[in-house]
Amino acid sequence: MFISNKPTPGTIVASRNKYFIKNSLLRDGSSNYLAQFCSFEGETISKLETATSGMTFKDSSSIDEINEKFSSLQYGEFTDILDKDISDEILSLLYIISVYTINNCKATAGSKNCSFPELYQYLDQIIPLGNKNKIQCFEWAANLKPPDFVLDVKIVEALRLKWKKYLEFSRLYCKMWVSSNPEQAKFTNPVDLPINPVWNESYRLKVKNPEGDALVIEIRKVIVKKRNHHFQKQQFPSEAEAASSSDGTKVAQKQPEDYLFGWSEVRLSDVFCEGIDTWVPVKSIKNGRTKGYLHIVMKIGISKQNGEIYALKRHLLLIHLCVEDCLKVVDCEKMISTWEQIVSPTASTLLYLHSVIEGVPICEDVISWFIVINHVAVNNRIISAQFIHDLLLGCEKNIRHLSCVKCSIDCSLEMVFKMEVESLNKRCLKLIENLHDLDLAENKSHRNDFEYSLRIIQISNGFLKLRNDPVSVMKSEGQRWLEKTAENVPALVPSDKIKYLIEFTECTKDFLDAADRIIGKVYPEISYTTAIYEHLDKYFQKDLKDNINEIALELILMADEKDQLLMDALRLFESSKNLLFYVNKVTKDQKF
Repeated sequence: MFISNKPTPGTIVASRNKYFIKNSLLRDGSSNYLAQFCSFEGETISKLETATSGMTFKDSSSIDEINEKFSSLQYGEFTDILDKDISDEILSLLYIISVYTINNCKATAGSKNCSFPELYQYLDQIIPLGNKNKIQCFEWAANLKPPDFVLDVKIVEALRLKWKKYLEFSRLYCKMWVSSNPEQAKFTNPVDLPINPVWNESYRLKVKNPEGDALVIEIRKVIVKKRNHHFQKQQFPSEAEAASSSDGTKVAQKQPEDYLFGWSEVRLSDVFCEGIDTWVPVKSIKNGRTKGYLHIVMKIGISKQNGEIYALKRHLLLIHLCVEDCLKVVDCEKMISTWEQIVSPTASTLLYLHSVIEGVPICEDVISWFIVINHVAVNNRIISAQFIHDLLLGCEKNIRHLSCVKCSIDCSLEMVFKMEVESLNKRCLKLIENLHDLDLAENKSHRNDFEYSLRIIQISNGFLKLRNDPVSVMKSEGQRWLEKTAENVPALVPSDKIKYLIEFTECTKDFLDAADRIIGKVYPEISYTTAIYEHLDKYFQKDLKDNINEIALELILMADEKDQLLMDALRLFESSKNLLFYVNKVTKDQKF
């Protein structure tokens, strides 16, 4: 998996940025290094110090020991993570694993969004420990064995290659390896078009030392005869064939003669935590001159999941802590509709790095975000339906990828996901059951909530194979609303009755118009006016018609203030006519 965001156009390999901290600092046990990250403002939290004082780790511990301690404390089920308070012991373990995460990313160029000190400071913000406890956590994190790193590489294309002599049957391929492991070389397929070759091939290489290793790429030229023009990659010996014994059982095919065109090198310490997508110069082996450019995408990861189901639980807890921390300072007057409003760049970086170091797959990460934010949104009305919808839409393709994950994780996470989707579906239906509490004509936020509630119902019905019909809910709601309107018409004073009916007809026309436009975006074949047509017709034929006739009779019999009432009555007739014309236009083939 590769990121799509690119550095500034025109740059080649991004150099090590100002936030890079050498990995040697991690192994420095001096009090000076620990002190710079262990300053704590405010009162020391003695409970958390007590929680970690009883934990002991070996000089060289593994993630398995963290998992064992984690499993014995709390959270037997995923639902516990959402509903139970986070214990002091769990907070301490989360702090240790977060420090471990940041420490193991120091061999890279750092994050594009924040520095390593900022990550430590943010960790102190969401998990405030005392100084003594923090020092212990740093020591324990340093004793944990680092994960096995890998490098994901995508060779995209080359551009502006300079040739002294162009040969019709020359083909190009790339050979790549990590500097500390040259025997692990990978080859792309040979391609035509030597001036601008395109490969679009991805590979994974083992990394022994992320801080000191470099990726070396050679572009090589092979000349094929015309009759062998369809030369394929299979002519290169595989690693297994190259290592075969000479007993005659396997004989590697002879490699065609090739020539080195140019080479490129990228130090892994120059690769951002999020990866890089960039052009690197292709240099001549003779004089070092640039002979073209190679487009590559690189990202450092780990070879396997370290904590599996426990890593996923820790990830959910960290997301929960970050979201709750953000909501403490968010403006309650503004609806949350973007990522930047609910998670800071530092929090996003910490969670991303944790997913990489603990091997949490993208599908689990995306679904975890939805589960946590949707659960928080139940009691926090400032998270917009549009934002929840976008999260749910992102889960649509990722839920299918869970089948690639270990079954125990897959089933548990999918179960919690479906529970949250069902809860969301019910909340959206509840909003539609009270549709006339929304001001669709004037309030943009209400219009968005209605539209994205319909979209959520549509998607969640597909996820859960439900048959919840929002149209039938709107019909029932429309009937109740019209009956309530008829009951509330003032019975005695004609002037009050006229004003009430004017307001009703004008607002109803605006409401129908807004509702029809919103529903048409989600269900093009349906309109709100058509859905409640039967109830509208009944109301017009009985209640509205009777009231207008009664008003007309009262006008004839009145002697005082007749002119003002007549003006109001004419306005009522005008608004009623506009409403009827609108309904006729929408229903078309139906008659009032």
